[in-house]
Amino acid sequence: MDGSRYTYLVTAVDRLHNESPASNEITITNILDVTAPVTEAAVEGQKRGDWYVSDVSVTLSASDDLTGVVQTEYSLDNGQQWLRYQEPLTLTTDGEHLIQYRSTDLAGNIENAANIRIPIDRTPPVITIHGAQTYTVDQTVMITVLQPMPDPGLQIILVIHHW
Repeated sequence: MDGSRYTYLVTAVDRLHNESPASNEITITNILDVTAPVTEAAVEGQKRGDWYVSDVSVTLSASDDLTGVVQTEYSLDNGQQWLRYQEPLTLTTDGEHLIQYRSTDLAGNIENAANIRIPIDRTPPVITIHGAQTYTVDQTVMITVLQPMPDPGLQIILVIHHW
């Protein structure tokens, strides 16, 4: 029964029935743990808008109020394979990354997997001007912007220098 306390004194008896003095009291409290641990993800990196523009570090930390956390796991492939978390994850490639994570406590309770999406775009856009090197005020200039990653927050600012 949850919360029950039991106190024991231990003695030893040999085959001649000699009994040792009683040990110190040992008290055991029965704890019934049916609550899964909780895992939090902390993300570090340089962010511009909704996208990270640098390498990203992800730190997972788990807590359990009763029996304690025995392990934390993460998946980078939509839960097909779970890997034991041991140190912060470092993401270095452009794209949208999905990290799933969960923890298990000493009572065997497994947390429902949580996830975090981390979009990374470390590659700047490439601007190309087509045509001549110099133009007059009344000429049309064709400018092409190649953006390797889809970026809804991309803004093109044209700065014209007059020399």
